[in-house]
Amino acid sequence: MKIAADTHFHTTESKRNTQYSGMTWESLLDRLTSRGKVETVAITNLEGEVLASTADWDLTDGETIGILKAVSSHYDSLIRMKITDTMYTCFRHDNSETIVGKAENRVLVAHICHQCMVIGFSDIQSPGSCIYDITEFGKHIEKRGL
Repeated sequence: MKIAADTHFHTTESKRNTQYSGMTWESLLDRLTSRGKVETVAITNLEGEVLASTADWDLTDGETIGILKAVSSHYDSLIRMKITDTMYTCFRHDNSETIVGKAENRVLVAHICHQCMVIGFSDIQSPGSCIYDITEFGKHIEKRGL
């Protein structure tokens, strides 16, 4: 999905003018979604509060907190989570900071950083790049202290 010029991003009012290394939250999300591999994405704090998200973000607070708990736990087994009425089978990916969930036609990737978490969804046709894009994005913002 290419980001259209009229795409709007949601940010909490207190975070609306946050600059991050010269970039706004919106430009960070635009950078992540511009390649077309990640369709829907949010950045949350470590309490599960959404700091910024694409306009089509529709997870509840409970679902976001559930993903946060799954990523921050130290279990290595499979986890099944129901998110937006879709059942995902989740597992750890290569490191303890990332989980990947697979549903019938969707992929969920959540990567935890020092002070935030990046959650993204993609179409099943491009899961490898979605995983790479979200984990690399997380590492990028982590290097800048987030």
